[in-house]
Amino acid sequence: MVASELMLLSHDKQVKGNFVVSDIIFVSIEQIRDARALLRWSVRELCERTRVGDKAAISQATYVRLESGKQSLDAANFGAVRQIVRALEMGGIEFLRDGSVRKVRQAEAGEGSE
Repeated sequence: MVASELMLLSHDKQVKGNFVVSDIIFVSIEQIRDARALLRWSVRELCERTRVGDKAAISQATYVRLESGKQSLDAANFGAVRQIVRALEMGGIEFLRDGSVRKVRQAEAGEGSE
């Protein structure tokens, strides 16, 4: 794993017997940037979509520092990166093991851009 990647557990978990199985994904800032471009989301829109339940949205300043490389994923708040990835996944993005991303579905009403 290089400094520009962060290992995350996928939020999609399966229960098998008494065990919970999670996929491990490696996410790079390039994948996050590409995913945002695929969805045609502005920084503001992505940050707004990171608000989940009682968790505050990620600030635009934090996101810009991450995307620009001024703050490495290793040094970033793990929770913030997880919120960003989850928002992108909810928008229909799949993070692939080969380092790319793809849009796997259209975002549902209220999820997609405009």
